[in-house]
Amino acid sequence: MRRSKGRSWKTFSIGLIVGVWLLAGDLGTTAAQGSEPRFDYTIEKNVMIPMRDGVRLAADLYLPKGTGPFPVIVERTPYDKTGPVSAAASNPTYYAARGYAVVVQDVRGRYASEGAFYPFQTDAQDGYDTVEWAAVQPWSNGKICTIGGSYTGMTQYLLAPTRPPHLVCMFVREAVSDLQEEWVHPGGAFLLALNQAWALTFMAPDQVKRLPQADRDRLTAELEKLRPQWNRTYTFLPLNEVPVLKELRWYQDWLTHPTDDPYWWPFAIVRQHDQIDVPIYHLGGWYDIFQRGTLVNFSGITQRGRTEQARRSQKLLMGPWVHGPRNVGKTQVGDVDFGPQAETDFYGLMLRWFDYWLKGIENGIMEEPPVKLFVMGENVWRFEHEWPLARTKYTNYYLRSGPSDSTYSLNDGSLSLDAPVETERSDTYIYDPRTPTPTIGGLN
Repeated sequence: MRRSKGRSWKTFSIGLIVGVWLLAGDLGTTAAQGSEPRFDYTIEKNVMIPMRDGVRLAADLYLPKGTGPFPVIVERTPYDKTGPVSAAASNPTYYAARGYAVVVQDVRGRYASEGAFYPFQTDAQDGYDTVEWAAVQPWSNGKICTIGGSYTGMTQYLLAPTRPPHLVCMFVREAVSDLQEEWVHPGGAFLLALNQAWALTFMAPDQVKRLPQADRDRLTAELEKLRPQWNRTYTFLPLNEVPVLKELRWYQDWLTHPTDDPYWWPFAIVRQHDQIDVPIYHLGGWYDIFQRGTLVNFSGITQRGRTEQARRSQKLLMGPWVHGPRNVGKTQVGDVDFGPQAETDFYGLMLRWFDYWLKGIENGIMEEPPVKLFVMGENVWRFEHEWPLARTKYTNYYLRSGPSDSTYSLNDGSLSLDAPVETERSDTYIYDPRTPTPTIGGLN
C-alpha cells in the first residue's frame, strides 16, 4: 500500500485460522459460510475526512490487504477512536481480517477531530457525510454498514432518517429512542448519577484539553480534586454550579430544558421512525439503562418504517445483561447467574448480519423470526414474531397499606391484584434533596 501524504500506517500480520464458529445462544445453529479471518491488513491513522461545512473529522482506517474493493463498516465515537470503549464496541481488526474495511472516527470536537463538541447536534449530517465519503474511496465497494452502541448507537439512529444512498444496514447496541425521556430527564427528573458521572468521566477531560491554557489549567485542577470520589457532586447545589460542569454549555442546556420541548425534538428518534428505511439489528439488555429505547426503536420502525422492506428487515435481541459491549454474553448479572445459555458470540452475531447484507452470504439470519428473547427464570432463548408480544396479558397491580386505624397490616408494602379501599391509610416518606439516596442497582 502506498503511503498518502500526512498519513501514517502500520502493517500487522495475522495467522490463518481454520474452523467453523458457532453462534452461541442461537439455538444451536451455525453461521454457515461465514467470512473467515484470512486477510492481513494495514492501519492508517488520523485520516481527515471533510464535512460539508469544512470541518474535518479524524478516522483510523483498518484496510484488508488483497483483492478489493471491500464492504465498509463505520463507527463514530466520542470516546477516542483508539481507546478501549471504541475498541470493545467495534473490534475493527476482527472485521478487517475477515474482508471488511473499517472506519473508526472521532465525532466532531472530540480527540483528533476538528470542530466544537455538542452531544448529537451534528451527528446526523456528519454521519451522512462520512458514509458517503467512505463509499467513494478506492478500497470501498460502496456498501456501507454502521456499528456501535450507547452514544455510538445514537450516532447511528440519528443518521438513519437522513438515508445516505450507500448505507446498507446498521447494528445498534443499547441506545435510546428519546434523549430527553430515556437519558436526561426520565419521568421528568434529571438523572443525576448518570449525567454527572458520564459528563465528568468521559466528556469533560477532552473538552478541557481544548481550552486556552489558563482555563485548561484551572479546570484540570478542579477535575483532579473531584476525581477521587465523583459522587461527592451528587449533593452539590445548585445543579448548574457543579465545578467543571458549569463550563459545559450543552450540560447547562440539558439542565434548563427539563420537559419535552422543541430543544429535544431533533434528538428524538421516535419522532423519525417513519423516515427510516434501513435494515437494523437492535441489541439490548433487560438490565440495560437504555432498555426502553431498544424496544421502542425496534417496534416503532417495524410498525412505521418508511418502506415495507424496512419494516420487515428489523431484528431484535434482548439478553439478560447490563449496559456495555463487554457485558454482552455474560452469564452473571449482579447476584444472579443465568447459566451458560446466556452466553452469546457478540462479534460473531454482528458478522452474520454484515455477511448477509454486505456480502450476500445466505447464512439464514433473515429466515429466523425477527425477535429473539432471553426468558429469565426459565433461562432459555425464545424466538418471537413481534414486540410487544401479541399474546401479552396486561395485569394491574396495586400498592397496598393497612387500614387507616391500624399501625400495621399484612398488606403493608405489598403489591396486590386487589385495588385499595377507601379505609386504607396513605403511606408517607421524608425526602431530603440534600442527602440523595444512591441506587444499588436497577438500570443505572
